[in-house]
Amino acid sequence: MTDPQQLDPTGSAVSGRIEPQAEWLRQIAEHIRDVFWLTEPDSLRIHYISPAFESIWGRTPESLYKDPASFLDAVHPDDRELVVRDRNRKAPQGFDVEFRIVRPDGEVRWIRDRAFPIRDGQGNVVKIAGIAQDVTRRKRAEIELQKREAWWRSLFEHTNDLVTVTDTHGRRLYHSPSVERVLGYGAGELEGDRALEIVHPDDRPRLQAVLAELILHPDKPQRTHYRLQRADGRYVYMESTVVFLPDLVDGGAIVACATNVTDRTLRDPVTGLVTQTFLEHHLELRRERSENELYPVSILLADLDQYSSVVSSLGELEGEKILKVVAERFENALAEMDLVAKFEGERFAFVLQGINEEAQAEVVIERLRKILESPISTPAGEISLTASFGLVVTPPLDSSVREVLHKAESALDRARHKGPGRHKVFNTLTGNYMLERMATESALRTAVREGDIIAFFQPIIDLKTGRVAGFEALSRWRRRQGALVMPELFIPIAEQSRLVCEIDMAVMRSACERLVKWREQFPNFETLQVAVNLSTRNFTDASVMEDIDAVLKQTGIPADAIKLEITESALMEKPDEMAAIMKLLAGRGLRFGLDDFGTGYSSLGYLHRFPFRTLKVDREFVTGIGTQNERPELVHAIVAMARSLGMDTVAEGVDTDGQLKFIRDAGCDYAQGYGIAMPLSAEDAEKLLAEDRRY
Repeated sequence: MTDPQQLDPTGSAVSGRIEPQAEWLRQIAEHIRDVFWLTEPDSLRIHYISPAFESIWGRTPESLYKDPASFLDAVHPDDRELVVRDRNRKAPQGFDVEFRIVRPDGEVRWIRDRAFPIRDGQGNVVKIAGIAQDVTRRKRAEIELQKREAWWRSLFEHTNDLVTVTDTHGRRLYHSPSVERVLGYGAGELEGDRALEIVHPDDRPRLQAVLAELILHPDKPQRTHYRLQRADGRYVYMESTVVFLPDLVDGGAIVACATNVTDRTLRDPVTGLVTQTFLEHHLELRRERSENELYPVSILLADLDQYSSVVSSLGELEGEKILKVVAERFENALAEMDLVAKFEGERFAFVLQGINEEAQAEVVIERLRKILESPISTPAGEISLTASFGLVVTPPLDSSVREVLHKAESALDRARHKGPGRHKVFNTLTGNYMLERMATESALRTAVREGDIIAFFQPIIDLKTGRVAGFEALSRWRRRQGALVMPELFIPIAEQSRLVCEIDMAVMRSACERLVKWREQFPNFETLQVAVNLSTRNFTDASVMEDIDAVLKQTGIPADAIKLEITESALMEKPDEMAAIMKLLAGRGLRFGLDDFGTGYSSLGYLHRFPFRTLKVDREFVTGIGTQNERPELVHAIVAMARSLGMDTVAEGVDTDGQLKFIRDAGCDYAQGYGIAMPLSAEDAEKLLAEDRRY
């Protein structure tokens, strides 16, 4: 065996001296992590192997010098044939092979071995040199990736969801086999540019908008729904999550995972009734089959009154049972009619075939009322329901199905505005009402933007001292003509959108600004508080925390100077969400008062879930004092209950001296009402504080 220090660059033995080039090569080889080796072209004789061999193979270079055949012994048995073939056949030309070795300790490692020939001046191969690299980490990652790919491929091949991959131009790059199973197309029929062609024409703009939004904001997955055309021409309804993967292919790829929701879209899972989507298609087919006529037919919508409060008291599961009972009764009672459908929430729809007069439809409505009045058994006892109804009788021939339903919704909205259990028929006045409401909403938005929503202040007195302890801030809309619009005329409209949240915040900001000023201006009122009404929508709005924090920061008012009031009935709409938000706000120091207590569905145990500090005795219990409807024991009971819970009480609706004396003797802590003071402008409230009068 030749000492590697006596090798020249061509591998020729040189006696008595070390060639500089060979020394350089040796030093380089001994300082790299990979194994450098040098052998004869036609034998296993090893001229040189670098020290890295020991760290990778777990064997010494000397062992290989002594027994060159031991190299093959270290190769994994399954890979030896590959290694021998490449070394024997490809060594003179060079080779690049990956194989496994087994170290003496049993550890298996992956090696990438690359060889190249070294030639003399005449071009003859005199040696074979190579570099062996430990690629275990990379190979394990590749194997793991292959396993994952196989797992995903198996998942895609057997899932009923439709998985598609397209480029940013809409060309389909891949689709799971389920696409062909669900849609009925043959292999290869959906390749290329046909990805968007099978989307329903009415849904394409929405889908294209979603894809554009996804490309603009690739880090935000998008959810959407659309219809896809099957090979037989029918459409199926899909719900899809779409993500953008910028590195999947050049230019990025769009991956969509879509679920077939046709059954859920056309059939309500709770009641088993058909859905709004089915009803719309049903009416469209009627129109097509009767040459664009819906006559004679009437559309009736029914919305269960106070259903959300019942669900809050009994739970979602019991609420669904009630809906099932109602749906079954409706179907049985109206079997001779055309169709009963379940819309969103607690809303039902009826297609009344052959009814073209209002009087005929009102007979049906009365029948439905009696159905709802019939008791329904629940764990809490028997309950009866009421509903509001909106009716369209024999719609005009030029009305689309959507227009007809919109008119029915307009009539229903008008009925609900009048109170529970009412019904309205769509007519020109109903349409005018909707137009007026839209105009009012637009004017309200302008009023909020321009600061025309202001706060009025109704004094709340301390019944122990007789002095003003605070105010309840009430919204007023100041019109350009100088007139003030009362909240009952615009708050119901604002509650249909997030506009009510903006109004609540405008009133809160205005009231807090005044309160800060008055606390500084009147030292005797340095603990003055303000009560602000917040709607249920505001309490469950995602930005309520930020909005209230902004008011506190902008006005500089202490958080404990604000009392947020919420009605008992509103509390029951979304109790879990409201409890969570209220606890967060209470942690900031804000106080809470329960308004109109005694008129809703809550119980003592229920109240423990919420951080209330105050109970407001509803005016219903106060105004009866001194009349034949007097119920003094109820007021005493509410006051006693509040004390047991560590809460104070405010009696509202105190309009007479007799009522004031009664609630003071009953132990109420605070009072407000017209007998004390009407709601005042900020200027008049300031004058009241300056007087510092006793009541």
